[in-house]
Amino acid sequence: VNTDQLAANAVTTAKITDANVTSAKMFSGFANGITMADQWMINSSGLSISADTEVFLTSNWKRNSVSSFNYIGSGVSESSGVFSFPQTGIYLVQLIMVIARGGSTRYFEARLNTTINNSTYVNAGQGTGHINQVTSGTLTNASAQALVDVTDTSNVKVKISTIGDESYDVIGNDNYPRTNVLFLRLGDT
Repeated sequence: VNTDQLAANAVTTAKITDANVTSAKMFSGFANGITMADQWMINSSGLSISADTEVFLTSNWKRNSVSSFNYIGSGVSESSGVFSFPQTGIYLVQLIMVIARGGSTRYFEARLNTTINNSTYVNAGQGTGHINQVTSGTLTNASAQALVDVTDTSNVKVKISTIGDESYDVIGNDNYPRTNVLFLRLGDT
């Protein structure tokens, strides 16, 4: 075996022209980057939450189209507060919930709930906040995140809920995201 000839015929990156390097020939997870990113927000303020009652946020959701960014890929869909995924994969879901209260509260929870059977939801991510009242209508927030393995787009869903020891209002805004949820597809399941 002539090693000089083998070395001369070896394929190296220096010998590959840019035109021949395509996404299809590369590892798709790397070449395509994030293939789905979407953000939804509550578009109104004053969703009143009663003390010691878990409430699912089923209305006033809208896709964030305030900035120049809209979404990447197909985006998630929303119906009565249930978020459905456009394709299978591993997703990072991040929630920020802003609340207001005219008094102090020991705790409130921002919850990410998931189902794998389109029926039974479990708390997959939770953040906790509190208010030590300074003035009337003091604001605070809590965040939660979860990795969701979407193996079946018909059955794996997400819903947002909240509960606290005192009554409070979930705060949204039509002009910028306050209470909002972000969905990023990280890769294949």
